[in-house]
Amino acid sequence: MGAIEHQVLSQKPTDPIRHGIVYFANPDLGGVLWQFDEQGGVKGSSSMADLFALLEKNLTEHR
Repeated sequence: MGAIEHQVLSQKPTDPIRHGIVYFANPDLGGVLWQFDEQGGVKGSSSMADLFALLEKNLTEHR
């Protein structure tokens, strides 16, 4: 299954910063998430396994 194409609109034209929450239901830990800049160029990437390891570390440190 590929990514779902979508569009996000800023609430205020004078404050274009947006925050998003990502929820992964049963993700493929061998997968990769790509980060893009405003022009659509590749800004970076992270493996799902690394992201989940970081999430687990952060959750256990802040209990």
